[in-house]
Amino acid sequence: MLKDFYTQRVKRGLVRRFNNLKIARMAYRVSRISPPAEGAPVVFFLKGIPVAYFACNTGMSKCVLGTNRDNPQKGMPCKSCVAQSRAMYAGVQADRHTDTHVNWFGFERDPELDARISSLTVSQLSTFHFQDFPLGPLCLPALRWVLRIHHLKDDEDTRYLLREYILSAWNVAREFSTFLDKTNPRAVIVF
Repeated sequence: MLKDFYTQRVKRGLVRRFNNLKIARMAYRVSRISPPAEGAPVVFFLKGIPVAYFACNTGMSKCVLGTNRDNPQKGMPCKSCVAQSRAMYAGVQADRHTDTHVNWFGFERDPELDARISSLTVSQLSTFHFQDFPLGPLCLPALRWVLRIHHLKDDEDTRYLLREYILSAWNVAREFSTFLDKTNPRAVIVF
């Protein structure tokens, strides 16, 4: 049984690497045949228009894709996620013919925000606003989804995750604001 586990793990790893190579090869080919870009960038992929990607490089202390609801303190699987993103954007970084580029953002904890939310209850965190940003209301659906529960308990694990989501959301908001100022895009496309 243990042998099958390791065999499947190796197979999954090989399939992932093969897919990453295919994606990188396609991104490279697209970047080589695309016409030269002109004008202000668009934050997404549009043919003939410079593209600026906003990509996470361990930019959140906790995110919905990597949170372990059974062990909230467990570290994030950022290494494999960032590796996947780097594979997807491999051809983008090498593009010398356009202004296409990837803006990688990291995480920096805001000490003022950290201090303000450190002793709040789940109810207070859920409605928390910071510098006119409704961080609590923005993070609440994500936390409910990760925990697979609507009515949240006011326990330390739930408070911890909501605090980390709020800190991460604020970091993304700051980084994205800087990114927008830097790129001055004509449009932003978000999924």
